[in-house]
Amino acid sequence: MTKQFDPAALASITTGTLMVDFLVMHEAIEHVAGRPIMTHQLASRELCDKLKAMVLAQFPEMPTDAPDDWKACRHEVTVKYGKFVTVKKGEWTFDDND
Repeated sequence: MTKQFDPAALASITTGTLMVDFLVMHEAIEHVAGRPIMTHQLASRELCDKLKAMVLAQFPEMPTDAPDDWKACRHEVTVKYGKFVTVKKGEWTFDDND
């Protein structure tokens, strides 16, 4: 299953810098993970690293470092990828305690 997302939502996942509405990013997170993710789980570095890897598996050229200027970063990913990208739904590989 695939779904369209703003590439800045994916860049938010890979950089750890929010560049879109939180709800948009959260929807992208759950799609990439392939299951619901509670907001408190996002405090887990291990989970965030796995989500980042899952995005980079589909979009290896997404930025990975926190940008100095998030608006410029958002603009760059929009220029590179367009207004929307097609994202494959992930398959959860974590323990249920994650």
